[in-house]
Amino acid sequence: MTNRDSYSDNGSDLNSKQQIFYGIEDPVKSFIGREDKLRELEGLIQNSMLPAVTISGLAGMGKSELVKKYIKLNKSSIAICHWVNGDSAETLRSSLEQFADRLKVATIDAKNEQPLKLPDVVNNILAQVKETMNLFNERSYTIVIDNVDNLYDDFVNVTKQLCCYSRSSVIITSRIRDLLTGETELLELSE
Repeated sequence: MTNRDSYSDNGSDLNSKQQIFYGIEDPVKSFIGREDKLRELEGLIQNSMLPAVTISGLAGMGKSELVKKYIKLNKSSIAICHWVNGDSAETLRSSLEQFADRLKVATIDAKNEQPLKLPDVVNNILAQVKETMNLFNERSYTIVIDNVDNLYDDFVNVTKQLCCYSRSSVIITSRIRDLLTGETELLELSE
């Protein structure tokens, strides 16, 4: 996953009414099938009482590609979207800090010049996202946390923080079927 943007984010002013897609790549051109899973994902995101969806399946089943296709098909209803590498606490933090830098929000404590705690970084991101989202009426804020293949505290805490914002949709990809059971909807991919 690169940090290049494949959609409309060109570094413009955050207070302009332009969508922000950060770290999102187009799906592979050979993506075919899975229309039923795309419809199911859309239904879960739009109609669920839970603010997050976990897409579960074996490695190589197309979890990430399904999400990329969903984003491409639904980008007109998304105001801000970013892709986070969730395979470890370190990559989660790094991905969130890169997005925070894009949003021009603090990741360093100005008083002691030390890195902010991860919950503070996420709060700063959400504050800027909420301000930017005021420019958009019915569009959503979509966060993809990709490749969460073990449960770790930072992931759980960040996911809970992100899910508290009413206009957010959190999409998680994982090989773990029962990741955050009861707190996310489950979409299983199989052959």
